[in-house]
Amino acid sequence: MENENLGNTRNLKNIENLKNTGNSENKNTEQDELSPEGKKWLNRFTFIFGVYILFLLSVFIIPTDILDKCQICANFTNFMKQFIPSIEIFGSTSKIPQVVMFYVSYISIISVIVFIILLVFWTFLSVKYNVEYFKSLKDFIKSALFAFLLLIAIYWLANKYFSGTLVLGKIGIFAKDFYPTMSSRLEILYWTFQVQFATVLICALIFSMFFSAIILNTKNQINKFF
Repeated sequence: MENENLGNTRNLKNIENLKNTGNSENKNTEQDELSPEGKKWLNRFTFIFGVYILFLLSVFIIPTDILDKCQICANFTNFMKQFIPSIEIFGSTSKIPQVVMFYVSYISIISVIVFIILLVFWTFLSVKYNVEYFKSLKDFIKSALFAFLLLIAIYWLANKYFSGTLVLGKIGIFAKDFYPTMSSRLEILYWTFQVQFATVLICALIFSMFFSAIILNTKNQINKFF
């Protein structure tokens, strides 16, 4: 009888443990799920990137004679040539000059708009939810040095793209010399995605982290003062 009672007691304890484990797992699952507000912000973020990707992929549907057919597009491209030297240079080396010139012109504008949106978006959310990217001054300095080196690399690549020197020399990829000419739509997309998309994403993230850290620190100092 004693053995049976012990066995029953153990079974009851095991059942209770399983219930407790299940409840804790459910609680963890509920905690891991995003709140309705979090899902709303995630949907906005996804929408912004989805639209940006569609603009990038539009290179495959631009007519080869877009500037001849559309005078507004031609005027816009000529206007952008004053600020981005690569537009004219890419056109001189490409087999589809009108496509690459118009594409680089308007994607540059779209990239600037998306950069500003993401910068404000991430900074606002970081400040709203008091996200601390840097736990100490040491972490801040390390992150600043890393960000500085990353920005130098981005600037080097972006400068080659926007100055047009990208197609005036060779690029070493996987120990092979590659000469960009912007003569195919896939090549145009590759370099534009690599330069503009990466620049927008990384720079917006880096600047928003430091801006939000400065804003939160200033906010905390003001609260302590008052």
